[in-house]
Amino acid sequence: MDSMVNHYTVAKHRRPKDFYSPGGKMGLRPDHADVVYGNLIRRTYKHVPIVLGGIEASLRRLAHYDY
Repeated sequence: MDSMVNHYTVAKHRRPKDFYSPGGKMGLRPDHADVVYGNLIRRTYKHVPIVLGGIEASLRRLAHYDY
C-alpha cells in the first residue's frame, strides 16, 4: 500500500500507526514513496524509463490522496 495512503486519513490527519512497517512504527517509509524510489532508480539506471503500475500508481491519480 502506498505510504501516503497509509500515513494520512482522508481528512489529512496523521495516522497513529503504520501497519506495513515492523512494529507499526511510523517514519520508516517516506511520503510520496513512488517519487523517492523512482529518483533512486534514476540515479542507478540513468537512461531506463520508469513505468509505475498497480495500486500505488493508480491512487496517485486521485487528488483525494495526492497531498
